[in-house]
Formats: sequence, structure tokens, C-alpha cells
Amino acid sequence: MAAGCVALHLMQLAGEPPAPSQASDLQLTLVAFGAKNTALISDARESWRLLTTHLVHTGWLHLVFNLAFFLPVAGALETGLRRHDFVALLAVGGVVSGLSSVLWTPEVSAGLSGVVFAVLGAAVAVGFRHGASLPPSLRSHFGWPVVPFVSLLLLIGHGSAQIDHASHYGGLAAGCAFGPWTRPRPRPRTVVPDDPRAAWRVLTPTMAVLGCVLLAAPAIARRGAGPTRYRYENVAVLEAPGGWTAEFGPFGDIRFSGATDLVSASVRQIPSRGRADPARWYVREHLGALADSGEIANVTEHRDVRGRSSRRFTYRRAGRPCTADVTFVAMPQASLVVTFESPTSWRDKYGETRTALLGSIGPTTTTALASTASHAAAPGLAFTAVSSSLPHP
Repeated sequence: MAAGCVALHLMQLAGEPPAPSQASDLQLTLVAFGAKNTALISDARESWRLLTTHLVHTGWLHLVFNLAFFLPVAGALETGLRRHDFVALLAVGGVVSGLSSVLWTPEVSAGLSGVVFAVLGAAVAVGFRHGASLPPSLRSHFGWPVVPFVSLLLLIGHGSAQIDHASHYGGLAAGCAFGPWTRPRPRPRTVVPDDPRAAWRVLTPTMAVLGCVLLAAPAIARRGAGPTRYRYENVAVLEAPGGWTAEFGPFGDIRFSGATDLVSASVRQIPSRGRADPARWYVREHLGALADSGEIANVTEHRDVRGRSSRRFTYRRAGRPCTADVTFVAMPQASLVVTFESPTSWRDKYGETRTALLGSIGPTTTTALASTASHAAAPGLAFTAVSSSLPHP
């Protein structure tokens, strides 16, 4: 695992590093190499990020700091425990700490620290459970001697916004819970040949459970939420992806976003003056206004995607390259423009989400949409959690 962290960081350095001022570029670079991103796990079903995120680091200092804590404790565990127990511990600690981060840290995160806390928690639990069975030379690495060290690490990081606390606590809990189920490696003088099936009896159920967790990770990241139906201006109904939230945008549009603001979809009614040429109206009044305010720059239209009902634009927002897929939808009562914006490198990942959202748009019917508990979208405005009616601000 340590070798994998170093190798992957060398691959990161082989690319052109982002400017120090462009934090968003650094986030996209980390995500490109496998860092945890809740939006991509929930929307693009990239559950494998729960494992790869532990190999990605933000810099040499981050990498060296994590390895300095990981190698001594993991080395003692590998020496003192059966090998398959140690492998299972790393897998459980990695998945649980990654899943904890998905649930409680929506921002991009990376690093081995979740696994570090998993091995620390296991060292405490193994010391309490099997301390007498461990070789005397290893006992100082287990049980009570580790508790002050773990407490100090938690205290040092307490309150820091730059630390993924959910990953740390999730890894620590996983290690403490899994540690008592491990068994010490037999001592050489009393060793009896192990049953070759012993490793499979441990690894098979462990990996089966973790596999189920990885399959369920997208739904867990959405907290089980399915697509939410909204009604807009008594003109159209549409379904936003599960777990996405809705708010009013600066143009009176409805903006939907997921676990990160890097990806969003907006719906706006085209005024009568723009219906003759909606593409020209959109460029002048939507993109032009954003460019004049400094929110976007370097706007370019992709001529190969020009069509009566669609356009594609690229620009830079907050320094990062973005792509906007724009679709003009004619409804019986009005016309709408739907903008789906994402980082350019993520566009293909969101093809299915984009298609599903556009396919859900339809005219309103005389059947009233059910109303449930309301949630404030903006001062004086409200919409419902399941079927939502969004008035123009």
C-alpha cells in the first residue's frame, strides 16, 4: 500500500501541477487520479473511489506524514497477526473510512489517514484482546500504549477544516470493531500447519460484504433518495437526480446541484423576445451577463454541436475549464432552456444523468402533484421534498 501511494504520487507529479492559487484545479487533478468525490460516487457510480482515494495525496508533505504513522503500526500488525487477517483489516478500514467521508464530508478528499486510524484502532483492540499471545517485542505497539498517541492525533486535528474528520473517525471505529476478530500469528515453536482454507474462511465473507457495500455506495451517497419531481411555473414538470437540491438562480432560473457545486443543471423560461432565435438570446443575455460579471471567461461555442435545439459551450469558471450543454425545449405553453454544466473532464461521466433529466421534462397536466413537507429554497419561496412547485421569484 505504501508503494502504491508513492507510485501514484509520482504519476501526479509527472503531469503539469496546477497553479497554487487555483484550488479548484488541484481538486480536479486529485479526482482524476482517484480521490474521493461524493458527486461522482452518487451520480456516476464510481464506487471504486472508496479504495483509490487512500492512495492519492495532495503533496509530498501529506504523503510523508501519513506514511510515517502508517508504516510502524501496520508493520507491527502485519508481524503479529495472521496475514489474511491483516489484509482483511486494510480492506475494511479503507472502505469504512471512505464511506464515512462520503456521508459526512461532501468535499473532495484524499489520503491514507483513514487507513492509518483503522490500523491504530486495530492495534488498540488487538492489544486488549490478544495482548498475552503477542511476542514480547511487539507488545509495546498494542493496547494501552497506543491510546495516548491516538488521542493526541485526534486532538491536534480537532477543528481543522482541512482535515477529513469523518474518514478518521470512521477508520478508527472500523479498526476497533474489526481488531477483536483477528487472531495472532502462531509463534514459531508452537506452530502447527494452518488449514489452507483458513484464509478463505476469513477473506471470502469479508470481501463479499465489502463488495455489497461498494455496490450500494451510490445509493448510500444519495442517502437512499430517488429522483425528485418538480413543477416549474405551471409550464413543465421535470425530475432532478436523487440527492440533488434546488435553489433559485440569478436569472430567475431553477438551479439543481448535487454533492458538489462543480456540477449543476438549470432551467429557465425563454421570454417572448427570445423565442425567434433562442440560441442568440441565450448567448447575449445568459452567457454575456455571466461574462460581464466576471463569473466566466474565454467563452467558446462548439460549432460541430450546433443544432436547432442544442448548443455546447466551453468556458472557464473560477479558473477551471467547464462545459455547458444547452438544450432548448418547446412546451405547449412556453419554451425553456436547460443548461447542464460540469467540469470539461467530467462531461462524459454525466451523460446518463443529463439524458435522464432532459427525458423527464414534460408538460404539466390537470392532475395535481402531491404536496408534502416544504423546504425553503429562498426567503419567501418554498418547494416540497417529493413533488415540488417552484414559482418564479
